[in-house]
Amino acid sequence: MWAESVEKPKEPKPLLAVEPLLVSEETASDMLGICPRSVWELGDKGVLQFKRIGRRKLYLFNSLKAFAEGGKEVE
Repeated sequence: MWAESVEKPKEPKPLLAVEPLLVSEETASDMLGICPRSVWELGDKGVLQFKRIGRRKLYLFNSLKAFAEGGKEVE
């Protein structure tokens, strides 16, 4: 009976094989290997595209990918 009452360890969530559409500033900075401030500045200059949802600034995954591959803005 005691063994049944002990919680089993939770299994980790499976990784999704789908690219996200939007990512946070922190995630964007991790993906690009730059500081969050630099991501913010690139977004402010229009180099990286983002969407505002409430107070959050979420960056378009395709914009980050295009920037990393060629340093250009996605249109």
